[in-house]
Amino acid sequence: MPCENQLIYLSLQSAQSLPVWLELSAMMITGLFVHWLVFAGSAYTTVGFGTNPLPIGWDLVMVVIALSGMIAFGWSISVLFGMTQAVNIASQKRKELKSD
Repeated sequence: MPCENQLIYLSLQSAQSLPVWLELSAMMITGLFVHWLVFAGSAYTTVGFGTNPLPIGWDLVMVVIALSGMIAFGWSISVLFGMTQAVNIASQKRKELKSD
């Protein structure tokens, strides 16, 4: 049952990434890809970009990108710790089975 849920989750995640790839393709065609990649990477990994290349009215986009980067970092760390704990528990069970 858990494997089925994970497959559904991965399928939905893949389907949600399609618009992102379409947008990236459009940016590559128009030549804006490198400019926006630098902007998004800077805003995602830090709390700012230095200069704001966005038009007026789009100022909060940088804040949303920065917040999503912070949340993704914390989430990734928690998943890493959860996976490490699961591996340690499985390793201990394997040792117990070998000793019996």
